[in-house]
Amino acid sequence: MPLEILIVISLLLQNANGTHWQLPYHQRNVTDISKFDIPADAKIIQIYVSAISFLPAFSLDFPLCTLLGITRSKLQNIDPDAFQQLDSLEEILLADDKLNGIQHGTFWNASLVITLDLHGNQFTELVNGMFAGLIKLKTIKMHENEIISIEKKVFHDLPSLETIYLFQNNLTFIPADIFLKSPNINYINFGSNDIVYIEDIGLPESTVELLLYDNPLDCSSRLCWIVQRIANGFSD
Repeated sequence: MPLEILIVISLLLQNANGTHWQLPYHQRNVTDISKFDIPADAKIIQIYVSAISFLPAFSLDFPLCTLLGITRSKLQNIDPDAFQQLDSLEEILLADDKLNGIQHGTFWNASLVITLDLHGNQFTELVNGMFAGLIKLKTIKMHENEIISIEKKVFHDLPSLETIYLFQNNLTFIPADIFLKSPNINYINFGSNDIVYIEDIGLPESTVELLLYDNPLDCSSRLCWIVQRIANGFSD
């Protein structure tokens, strides 16, 4: 049997078992997520091009869900308790929406999440505490936002962080020691920003790929630490 047919059959079986739910086209104008007929045992929930603009508290009672995707939608705000009943969540995909902030405490019950995709939104700053609770998070995607500033301790709640995408934002300066509490970080993409200065950001001794392409860097003493890291096996 051709592979394509096997894949289709597999997806049909998943849907029949209530494991994979995708927003039907006729419900794309529904603004209240509670009106969707999502099975209680859904493991993958994908909502594309929807009119959803707000996730209320305790509105996602899907304890078996491992992947939640709300993308290319009108999502602007998330109540801090919206994710409290997603006990099995491993991936959060909120890309190409209208988000401009995450309230402290939103991810307290998201300790199993390993991937957080927030690219293509309207964030202008990353503030301390917004990622608190994501102790197993390995990958953050926040490229193609409007970020102009990063607070020094915003990533200190992420001990498992390995990869971060922050290219195509409006950053001009990267503060010191932002990755001091992320010993496993190995890939950082700051490309296509407006970065002039970048302090010693507290990278581990292991080899790290740091991308700074398309930035107006001022080659001053503030960049001496990069030269020293290159001499020690640093990848740029």
